[in-house]
Amino acid sequence: MNRVHGAFILTAGFLLLLALATSTAPVAADSVELECAFEHPEWRADFSASVMTVALEEDAVCMPDEPRGVGVSVLGANNAADSLMVETSLSERAVGKDQDMDGDGDYDVVDMELEITPVGERPEEVEAGSFYGWGSGDRRWLFAPKTRGVGVDDAAVRPPSPTLRFEEGGLAFIWVENHHRVSHEMDWGGVTVGTSRTPLSADDALHPGDSGMYTLRPSTPGVYIYRSTRNAADGHMGLGGLLIVEEDRPENQLQSYNVGGGKVRAPAASVDDAYDAEYDLVYGSRNHRVTEASEVHDDPDRVMEVAEQEGGAVDEHLLNGRSYPDTLKESLLVAEEGDRLRLNVGNVGVDDVTVASEAGDLSVYDYGTGEYSDVESVELAPGDAEQLRLKVGDVDEPRPIYVEEAGRYGDDAATTLVASPSSIEEGLPREVPFESSLGERDGEGVGSQASLFALSIGLLLGALTALAASVVLRRRRSMEVDV
Repeated sequence: MNRVHGAFILTAGFLLLLALATSTAPVAADSVELECAFEHPEWRADFSASVMTVALEEDAVCMPDEPRGVGVSVLGANNAADSLMVETSLSERAVGKDQDMDGDGDYDVVDMELEITPVGERPEEVEAGSFYGWGSGDRRWLFAPKTRGVGVDDAAVRPPSPTLRFEEGGLAFIWVENHHRVSHEMDWGGVTVGTSRTPLSADDALHPGDSGMYTLRPSTPGVYIYRSTRNAADGHMGLGGLLIVEEDRPENQLQSYNVGGGKVRAPAASVDDAYDAEYDLVYGSRNHRVTEASEVHDDPDRVMEVAEQEGGAVDEHLLNGRSYPDTLKESLLVAEEGDRLRLNVGNVGVDDVTVASEAGDLSVYDYGTGEYSDVESVELAPGDAEQLRLKVGDVDEPRPIYVEEAGRYGDDAATTLVASPSSIEEGLPREVPFESSLGERDGEGVGSQASLFALSIGLLLGALTALAASVVLRRRRSMEVDV
């Protein structure tokens, strides 16, 4: 073997090793450790005896909803004791309930007040200690229940925009205040016979500083989406949530707000009759350039400009305002094998998502026929929502419900787990499957490694081709000399 062949072989070997090294960009780990540093573990308990007449189910997750706020959303602030109200940050105008129009023992008229507000601070403005821990450097735009004063804690104001619940045949008056510096336009998902707004503007928008009342008459049970559809950034930044119309039942006390999504601690009567638990799963998306623009620019027009440039590009999928594995802190599903769970799912993001489960048999409900149909997965376009049923399988080892487009266990996935009570400790699974990628999301991580891998393969093939050509050429010359 001459020097040329030796050089080719050494070069090819080096490039092969480089290709193998760069092909390992995704690094899989068996598990990752999560810690639950939550200040109020007592909130996980059953509060049926202490929140007036409201029975609240246990929620075993790391960071459950504040139970007194849930009690107010069921009773209505006008019917709640003063001692209950002072324990929450909710305003008396957040939700009120009166008039039993059909005489079946529950209130049918709901007055509700929502605020359109930016939440979260720029990184340099964040003070230590948001006890739900989502806000540091993560600015979002939300619909939020009306709260008292400013600087309230994030028990009542946190992503995603809250799920709203109304009873079939009832009447809802929803007052919306726009505290944002961007105009917004409401879309109630076609849930009403007629929607009115007072006062009216020429373009039917809520401009900065505007307030308006919308009258909803929820006539058909179902799972819907409410959202702002005026701006390109609305879907990127979180301005949308689930709107659920429950079947009319006697003595049907509904949890009008489910802040943060996840488990419904005061389910409707129809849910109690047919399911072991109910969960709200709000799927969203995040574009890092849009998020960064909202952190850097005071001028919302600059944020709109970036959002229009980005279009439907998505860097990170979200479930209830978080990405995996932080989704588990609020949206873990705790169940036993054989349990039947009602899952209300909706897409408030900017791209299509496909929701799949490895935790049991999944079915989708048809409100027209009143029947469930078994499915492998459920596709949700932006603005779509469905009612699902999960028949839980073996979850002694936690099993995922995930968005196919984002993968199961990556750090930009919209995944939660279904886990048995025996497999969790302090609200979190003992074993959390996780896979990450080397490098940062700024293009120097997986993307650049993939490019380097492709370049290495190309150079390797080029070297081998050159080596083959050299061998052929040497043989030809040898034959010419022999002749």
